[in-house]
Amino acid sequence: MQQASSETDTMMPAGSPVWLRQVSEEEAFSFSGGQLAALCGHFAFGAVALYRQPVGLFCETKRRNALRMTSSCSGQEPCSAAAEAADLARDTLLREWVDHRHFEEIESTQTFVEREYESFDPGRLTAVSADFQSAGRGTRDRVWKASQGQSILVTFFFRFPAECETDFVNRNAPNVTKVLAVAAIETLRWAAAAEASAPGSASGQGLKFGMKWPNDVVVSGQKVAGVLARAIPCGGRLDGIIVGIGINVNTPQADLDQIVRPVWPAGSLRSVTGDRQVYDLPAIRRRLLGTFAVELRSFFSGGFPAFRHRVNELEVLMGTQVRFRLSETEEVDGVFEGIQEDGLIQLRLAGGEVKSYPSGEIVPRT
Repeated sequence: MQQASSETDTMMPAGSPVWLRQVSEEEAFSFSGGQLAALCGHFAFGAVALYRQPVGLFCETKRRNALRMTSSCSGQEPCSAAAEAADLARDTLLREWVDHRHFEEIESTQTFVEREYESFDPGRLTAVSADFQSAGRGTRDRVWKASQGQSILVTFFFRFPAECETDFVNRNAPNVTKVLAVAAIETLRWAAAAEASAPGSASGQGLKFGMKWPNDVVVSGQKVAGVLARAIPCGGRLDGIIVGIGINVNTPQADLDQIVRPVWPAGSLRSVTGDRQVYDLPAIRRRLLGTFAVELRSFFSGGFPAFRHRVNELEVLMGTQVRFRLSETEEVDGVFEGIQEDGLIQLRLAGGEVKSYPSGEIVPRT
């Protein structure tokens, strides 16, 4: 990695660049995870100068603390310098923005945050995690079961920045669960890829990562994670968000067999990679916290429209026939056609009409 000079114009490589612009700190954070790779992986605090050349993409990034770095890569695959820059961005956010509180055991991370959120720093992303929950919670008042020290159990709390307009906040707040699901998938991909690259390892290869409406994370047909959220209204604005996730990481197959699910059987990262590998739980938890922090800053800028394409690419039911339960007494059948920019689910009904629904549950067809 080269040390950048102090002036942007002296950073221009030999030959005239065909494109040049300055990017503000806010816009730098608006880049999605997908754009991260396309932009050499450079998320950071401060200004970003981007020079597009015939040979690829040249990126120069400077952080608030004046640490600056440059790298070149083809723009097709993330290069090592890009990965290093992405790691730096995650580490910076973890250090400067994330307030992480970890417990060996707690009743429920979600319950703790619901009780204590008013005491949290409103300018930071608070993450409360635990090795074990004695009363873990899932969606629709279900119980979330997780064995001692084998799962990622974390609940986040944040407030939208004051500069986000109320209409923007209220439109996008309901879709925070999908942002966390995307961050979880990116984290699990990273963990599986790291294991697959280890000498002599055959696990972690050929896995299919995805999400199922509204926010379940599935790997190769097994549900490994679920997301639970609640908005805290303030003055007509869904300003505060509590969003939690449970991810089965090292849960062995024998324990998972005790969980009865009619569809999408319970799984874990360990069970889908041969039921032998034991993963580094603290490392995966830290990676999740940093990844969600990066994605959340993007969300503050671009809202759900910045994530919609990625979410639809990950939807495992895309294009399939589903039964959608609107209430205890009303269900509709249709072809799942993805999520709109406002977060509504789209179904193509039997007559060809495409309808959108704000909430509901996909249930087994009987």
